[in-house]
Amino acid sequence: MKRSLIAKISRPVIVLVAVMFPLTVWAALLALRSNRNDVKDWLPDTFQATQEYHEFQRHFGDETFVLVSWDGCTLDDARVPELAELLTRPPDGVPRYFDKSISGPAVLERLISAPTSLSMDEAVERLRGTLIGPDGRQTCLVLTLSDLGREHLQASLTQVYETAEQRLDIARQSIRMGGPPVDNAAIDQEGERMLLRLMVLTGLVGLSLAWWFLRDLRLTAMVLVGGIYSAAICLALVYVLGGTMDSILLTMPSVVYTTGLAAAMHIANYYRHVREDTGLEGAAAGALRSAWIPCSLSAGTTALGLISLCISELVPIRNFGFYTALGVVVTVVFMFVYLPCALQIWPPKPSTGARGHASPIHLRRMRRLGVGVIAWRRWAWLFFMAAMLVGGSGLYHAKTTINLMSLFSPDAEIIQSYQWLEKELGPLVPMEIVVRFDSRQDELSQLDRMKIVEEVQLAAESIPEVGGTMSAVTFAPDLSPRQAGGLRGALLSASSYRSVLNRRLTAHRDEFIQERYLADDEDAHEELWRISLRVAALADIDYGAFIEHIEDATEPVIQKHRQESDAGPIGVVYTGMTPVVYMAERALLNGLVESFAGAFVMIAIVMSFVLRDVRAGLLTMLPNVFPMTVVFGLMSWFGIALDIGTMMTASVAMGVCVDDTVHFTYWFRQGVRHGMHHRDATVMAYENSAGPIYQSTAIVAFGLLTFAMSSFMPTRRFGLLMFTLLSCGLVADLALTPAILAGSLGRYFAARLRLRPGDAPDSESSTLPVDAFTSPHT
Repeated sequence: MKRSLIAKISRPVIVLVAVMFPLTVWAALLALRSNRNDVKDWLPDTFQATQEYHEFQRHFGDETFVLVSWDGCTLDDARVPELAELLTRPPDGVPRYFDKSISGPAVLERLISAPTSLSMDEAVERLRGTLIGPDGRQTCLVLTLSDLGREHLQASLTQVYETAEQRLDIARQSIRMGGPPVDNAAIDQEGERMLLRLMVLTGLVGLSLAWWFLRDLRLTAMVLVGGIYSAAICLALVYVLGGTMDSILLTMPSVVYTTGLAAAMHIANYYRHVREDTGLEGAAAGALRSAWIPCSLSAGTTALGLISLCISELVPIRNFGFYTALGVVVTVVFMFVYLPCALQIWPPKPSTGARGHASPIHLRRMRRLGVGVIAWRRWAWLFFMAAMLVGGSGLYHAKTTINLMSLFSPDAEIIQSYQWLEKELGPLVPMEIVVRFDSRQDELSQLDRMKIVEEVQLAAESIPEVGGTMSAVTFAPDLSPRQAGGLRGALLSASSYRSVLNRRLTAHRDEFIQERYLADDEDAHEELWRISLRVAALADIDYGAFIEHIEDATEPVIQKHRQESDAGPIGVVYTGMTPVVYMAERALLNGLVESFAGAFVMIAIVMSFVLRDVRAGLLTMLPNVFPMTVVFGLMSWFGIALDIGTMMTASVAMGVCVDDTVHFTYWFRQGVRHGMHHRDATVMAYENSAGPIYQSTAIVAFGLLTFAMSSFMPTRRFGLLMFTLLSCGLVADLALTPAILAGSLGRYFAARLRLRPGDAPDSESSTLPVDAFTSPHT
């Protein structure tokens, strides 16, 4: 007998797989080492908010400050300047992670000294809510990272802890830190903390379920090796293609692992079908011929669901969609090559028929269940349509959030630090207002411009959500008119005082530039004055409404001075983390709708082409839209906001759920092709595909459910929601899909099939002969 291609190449393929495994793991580890998160980079450069923020950074520098405080860090604590000195001027041989520092005591001393010469109360009031707490005593140290520090965030923060503890005897547990670098480092840490544990747990869950369903150690080992290899391959692809990992992308290996296991389960089940019908010889090749069409369609629809995430404007979600889709496709191709070769070399023991999805007992159970579902198909239609109506009506109320603090569990260290800092010092999230003047106009003096900035600053402070503010005005003398009276008032008129004050401000202009509250844009011929606001990180703030409130308060001031003089402010820019986060929230909601719609259209087109009927393609999508409509609708009804973790699930879950529909309709069409009535074909499809469907879904769903143990909230929510969506999708596939196929709508799925009535199964069994599911036609 002529040997099959699988028999000829099996040994060289297995040797190649074994040789490539260390290299694949090495590339995967290099990819994991590239994990880096920076919230500012989540939006693309094409966004106006991103461009304005980059422009702000070009003139005023990057917001790479780390705010440090501790229990007992007061204005008279001598350790504050000592820590600043140790960190900004470390001993020889110690990396210099920080360029400069400012602190409450240092700035306070500057304000009460000449030439500013404020009273102590005035100086404290200016710094309250930023460098000094509400009690007037608690203070902090603000450190600016160097280029080296930006590259090594974790090492920079570790240096702060170690220096404070070892050199100044400050207990580590009492140190609190905040600021954008701390946020990014915490995202890195939380994303990596549970990575190995979750991957091991996901592997064990997948292994346990695979063994339980297959009941064969050799076959289970093959499936497990394929799953592990799949996870390594997808990470290696990131490294080979020059990408970098982030905390969202860290969920990819487990997703690809579970989908790889599901594909391997389907191939193993097809192998058992072929082997039972034709024997051991050629079973591996026959399994590949049987599996490649439905498994390719399943992988394709899953990849389309993931690719649709590339529509999102959020970079982490876009990367997740691209690399995970690529990983799924490469994994299925790998399974097509590796698993049949492994089955050819190490064939599992023949099934005894007592256990497993192909046992007579299991087949009879699935047959009875299928008959029962079809008998109640009208009630199934009524239930699913009512549930979709209720869920769909709630989608109108959907809302999103991308609050950075929502990325962490309530007991995370960063949450505890922010709670303490915002209570003792004030809000920490930065927002910036940049007032622009034409530098070629000299009608307004330095004093005039600073007074306009002061008015804008006071207007911003009137917004309840604004904690503290700082600008060049904070470091200037009192700008209010000098009150006439006494000998000094008689000798110095108001105009003379203004002239003196203006000269003093002009003389200190370079200091305001060094403090990064004033900048010159020589290309645009503009003078830029910065007002820095602070917003609460832990408060549930509607950033869109907050930005509108800021504009409503400050725009009248700008308009008033523009009307009074042509040399007035030429505009104002609102930037910083708050507008960026607001744009990210809008992009999140828009991306959810667009990616889901894109996935729906692409998958529907593919299914319409495969089934050769547009109506069948659209009906195929009905059971797969059901989970998203109901689950997301109920979340909206209960006021649960969608975040970056939950946004990815809709398109991914739809792509995975279509996998089950593909296998079900594939068996249904084979039954119709062999002359069976729609109801009989549906029962036959239920009997032969329900087992592999719920098995593969269980592996993926329970594998992803392990993510619920993660302390990184997007990962946790992703796992919980994927489990819920896949569970609902399984119910829809095993109840709504047969209700569709068994009724009059089933004729659309049988369109243009070439019937082969001579091969119809006998009345005792609805299991088809092997050539029924190895036909080249779908």
